[in-house]
Amino acid sequence: MPVSSGPITSQRTLLARRLRDLRATFGQLYRRHGSALADQAVTIARDAETSRIAEFQPSMIPSLVQTAAYAREVLSLPCGPSSWGISADEIEKLVGERVRRQGVLYEPGKSIQLMMGEAAIHVRFGPRETMIGQLDRLATVAGLAGMELAVVPFSAPFPLYRRA
Repeated sequence: MPVSSGPITSQRTLLARRLRDLRATFGQLYRRHGSALADQAVTIARDAETSRIAEFQPSMIPSLVQTAAYAREVLSLPCGPSSWGISADEIEKLVGERVRRQGVLYEPGKSIQLMMGEAAIHVRFGPRETMIGQLDRLATVAGLAGMELAVVPFSAPFPLYRRA
């Protein structure tokens, strides 16, 4: 028996409209704060001021340990900064800032806790070589002093943060 596509079509239309509005909001936010580069500068400054950095990414490699090639692929996605009008040159500058931010990994006294879902090591952004380089990077940073790197396997219950 055929199913009416009316409600599904209207849901898709609503979701597409919300997605478009969210992209516009993010684009306006970046422009208002001086661009995605300005946002990176704020993040680098915050990293310098703190003794503990924690990040959770369910389906991608945390930005603090991304290789330049991986970051470039992520930032170049159609749903990423390029959809907000950021040029290829600006994406290269963002990649450079993301890599520069990684200097915090080597600062004494920093406690860095990065957790990702297993999907992060399976989802490929770009060519196979990009992911091989990224996995090599993860193996390298896992041994740094002050670094805790965790992968939540697909078989584990998804972690939820609860405030006390």
